[in-house]
Amino acid sequence: MKIEELLDILNEEKDKTSKLIEVLREKRDLIEKKDTDGIKRILIVEKQSIDELNLLEKQRNEVTKDLSEALDAEPTVSGILEKIEEPHRHNLTLIAARLTELLNEVSLLNVGIQQMIAYRIEEFDMVMDVLRGKHDTYNENEKNLAGTIFNGRA
Repeated sequence: MKIEELLDILNEEKDKTSKLIEVLREKRDLIEKKDTDGIKRILIVEKQSIDELNLLEKQRNEVTKDLSEALDAEPTVSGILEKIEEPHRHNLTLIAARLTELLNEVSLLNVGIQQMIAYRIEEFDMVMDVLRGKHDTYNENEKNLAGTIFNGRA
């Protein structure tokens, strides 16, 4: 029956998404440590995980479409939920809810990683500006006593 096939696909998506979360956490840690070799390695693993999830999503969409046509329902998991009976409804609800939680976690991790990368880029740009002489290391308006040592007023 197609509903069991959908449940199997969703379970596999759930497992692969959990693994992607582990990969993203490792990626975040490697960015924090500035481990470029580790980042290169984890990007390959991340791409493989995403490719696997994309394949599962394609399978899920095909099964969902077939199942929704058979049940005369909307071609969504929510539409199918309205038309199926227990215990499948319960099982599908649990898996869909857990998968939604995991996808939200992926989204939050990605936002955090994007912010870390943006910060690292700003940090790099600032260092490059200092090296090029485009950034003042001392601001005359600053009232920092340590700064007076370098401003000629000491």
